[in-house]
Amino acid sequence: MLNLICEIGVNHENCVETAISMVESIGKYQFSDVRLTAKFQIYNSFELAAENSPSYWDLNYEKTSTQRELFANYDKLTFEDYVRIYKACQSSGVEFLITAFDLVTLKSYDPLVERHKLASADILNVPLIRAISETRKPILASTGAASFSDIDFLLETLSPSSLRTLSLLHCVLNYPTMDHNANLDGINVLRQRYPQFRIGYSDHTIPNSELSILSIALSMGVDLIEKHFTHDKSLRGNDHYHSIDHADIPTLISHYHRIRTALGNPDLFERFRQNEAQAITHARRSIVSSKHLKRGTVLTSSNITTKRPGTGISSRYWDQVIGLTVAKDIPADTIIMASDLNHFYADGSFGF
Repeated sequence: MLNLICEIGVNHENCVETAISMVESIGKYQFSDVRLTAKFQIYNSFELAAENSPSYWDLNYEKTSTQRELFANYDKLTFEDYVRIYKACQSSGVEFLITAFDLVTLKSYDPLVERHKLASADILNVPLIRAISETRKPILASTGAASFSDIDFLLETLSPSSLRTLSLLHCVLNYPTMDHNANLDGINVLRQRYPQFRIGYSDHTIPNSELSILSIALSMGVDLIEKHFTHDKSLRGNDHYHSIDHADIPTLISHYHRIRTALGNPDLFERFRQNEAQAITHARRSIVSSKHLKRGTVLTSSNITTKRPGTGISSRYWDQVIGLTVAKDIPADTIIMASDLNHFYADGSFGF
């Protein structure tokens, strides 16, 4: 099942009606094999960033130069506002999820969520990690800018019960992330190093019409995608410029269905080979006489060859037929059948 987390974040720009409208637009696309999630970033700008804390985003897209100044623009919604949004999620069949950036927010909103999201920047935030772990709910942790030692520290800090339901998301902490910096192979790196966890992808690239980067991630078998979401891509600033919108959701889900169908199921490898039965019969090779063979002729590598189709003795038994004698005359360029040969086995078999 695909879990598509639409990261509204603060793209509602402090408007409850806009947030609810975005949730409803996400909820229009319901599929039995897709879990749709609307995620929000909830913080207190004063608690989150010190005064004059420098930006880490591209100022060509977002002009605000300090973190506190930017975050102060988007922390105006109240708990009651988010309760309305939560209820809209319930009505729309969409999961309500948040990234809490402080302990007060985490405690306040915990009753409303099924699981918690830990931001990349908080992967070393011991008090917050411990508080999230104590909720005993599943955790999604982004790994943007994290080294292996950072991730290992997170795992050491979480409780054993949290580790059983932890998902790690490959992420690049550039806003935006250029395609050549997406480093999607990091998904495989995380899988190899942490095979016990579900590995997803949190994307900050600027989407094209084909949603190429997300599609590549899906083709790698990722079934947990987090992507910023907006109601208007043309809006400047904040996260609008690297977001998808409601029109992209069916495109992405269509890609998911087609890719999952094409990838198949490794557990069903042999069954899928049944679809190639005709190719096996006609494209593989049989043992064929390369010259006229009289009855009693001993088969050697000089009087037989292999040719299509594979309706006679399979070419895999080349070594086994060498030295056997033919039971009747066989014209040149003829597929040799088992009944055409004298056997050397007491049980009457030819070993193939």
